[in-house]
Amino acid sequence: MTEARVRERRIAGFDAYAALESLPMPTIAVVEGPAIGSGCEIAGACDFIVATPAASFRTPEAIRAPSARRSACRASSASASPRT
Repeated sequence: MTEARVRERRIAGFDAYAALESLPMPTIAVVEGPAIGSGCEIAGACDFIVATPAASFRTPEAIRAPSARRSACRASSASASPRT
């Protein structure tokens, strides 16, 4: 896949995440296994995540980009906090 095609796909993905985030009703992601890469990003774009004990969240691109790793860590630590 060319770099231009990868860029096009990422931009389309960002548009999809923005569409989820802008919905007028709450969105819920249900994760019952691994959410890797875009699956993790889709779940993150939702208002709530319901995860089973078998769920895991991974962003492989965070391994390659230090700034993405920091962002992923902030998101995971915020989501790990219990809600009251």
